[in-house]
Amino acid sequence: MTTIQFDVAPVRGRLLVACDETAVPLDADELATGIGVYLIRHVGSHPLYKRFGDRPLYVGRSTGLRQRIRTHRRTLEQIHDLDPHDFRVVCISTESRPVAALYEELLITHFRPVWNQWMVAGFGNRDPGARRRQQRTSPFDRLHPGRHWVREPIEPCPEVEAWVAEYD
Repeated sequence: MTTIQFDVAPVRGRLLVACDETAVPLDADELATGIGVYLIRHVGSHPLYKRFGDRPLYVGRSTGLRQRIRTHRRTLEQIHDLDPHDFRVVCISTESRPVAALYEELLITHFRPVWNQWMVAGFGNRDPGARRRQQRTSPFDRLHPGRHWVREPIEPCPEVEAWVAEYD
């Protein structure tokens, strides 16, 4: 059996250069439409997130970038303590799903976005449907309540907030 070594360093370098592109609002007309990855950054003054600067809070991938980003915007519109105008996105188009998956993994490993961490899991969740809405509320939804499909009342989650405040 032959083992092929893949040097990811040149790919990572080009990818990080692409991440320096100007971030645009989540409802911008120039959002990419195809397959790719995206980085969501906070540019507002929320006390938990202003210290992250240009570091993304979330990295994701999609086969329909524009639609997925707009879904995230609608999520942020529902959350009580976050304003979608305080977020920007950088989209990087790819030629295939496997490349998008590789890029997503490289970006998550490099940036370690707080909303991609297990302690705050749930930002990327979609409406689970009526039959599954009674499932446990995600840490993200306990930290930032407001999504219409999350069951009420939501128990406060000071340990998640404290974890985010200390996350480096």
